[in-house]
Amino acid sequence: LEWLNIAAPEVEKSDDIHLKILYTSIIFKILFRLGYNENVEKIYQDKKFIITEMLKIGQYIGEAHYLQGCYNLIKGEYKIAYEEFIEARKNATSRLSRIMISYQLAKVCLELGKIEEAEQETETVLNSKHSAKNNLYIYDDLERIIKERRSQNNNISTVDRDLEEQHQKEALEKMNEEIEAAVNDESNIPNKKAMLDEKGNIIGVKEDNV
Repeated sequence: LEWLNIAAPEVEKSDDIHLKILYTSIIFKILFRLGYNENVEKIYQDKKFIITEMLKIGQYIGEAHYLQGCYNLIKGEYKIAYEEFIEARKNATSRLSRIMISYQLAKVCLELGKIEEAEQETETVLNSKHSAKNNLYIYDDLERIIKERRSQNNNISTVDRDLEEQHQKEALEKMNEEIEAAVNDESNIPNKKAMLDEKGNIIGVKEDNV
């Protein structure tokens, strides 16, 4: 960012729209990785017109949607981010672009509860790891996210199991209380008389009509 700031005056003076697009795209990608805050929002609004220009030039349409997807992702606007990344994929011009889009879609789909789609995008990204010339940061980042999600799911399962056991315990205690109350309430207990055979063995029980 410091080097980009040094270059800013020269970029501003230039009439080369391609240079401005390249410069702004790099700025946005760095800022969006840092997270969302007021300063990021201000810079985005100041430079947003460049994205508008990108959408007018065929070779930059995919990149423009990608940047808008990243922006909405860090803002928590996941549905909009999802739509932007889908548009970016339609206009992707390189294999690297498609991998980066899958990486972002995997994160968005997790937030939207699209688990099956998230798994597909994750598989697409991780399968490219063996053939990639560079060890992109996205591989470690995505593996970390998946591990955290699985840990959260395990914790949720543990909580659910504990709650179920608690409910069962409460239900058992309530049943025992009802049984005890019924036993202590003599008015609810019918008079019963043992039925004996000729040898005096108990062969059944019958209610006493008295």
